[in-house]
Amino acid sequence: VRKEFKARRAQETFLLTVKVPKALMRYMILKGIVVLNGIALTLTKVDDRKSEIEVAIIPHTWEQTNLHTLKVGAKMNLETDLMAKYLERFMG
Repeated sequence: VRKEFKARRAQETFLLTVKVPKALMRYMILKGIVVLNGIALTLTKVDDRKSEIEVAIIPHTWEQTNLHTLKVGAKMNLETDLMAKYLERFMG
């Protein structure tokens, strides 16, 4: 899934806010994992009302990955937490 994002700097970290399709929001859990452009990150904020998530990225990760090359509003690849999918399948 490709979704738009915006980035901002907060003290020593970069905060990325990503729009997520409503159908995938059920897999977004605070402190859970999301993969953005192949980079596994921890969710620091989940906003079901806006269908948005936020991740905090330390400067080293920001510089050593492709995230720092993206422009605000760019599209990116998003993968959901595999454990959440396993749990859904197990419970379903």
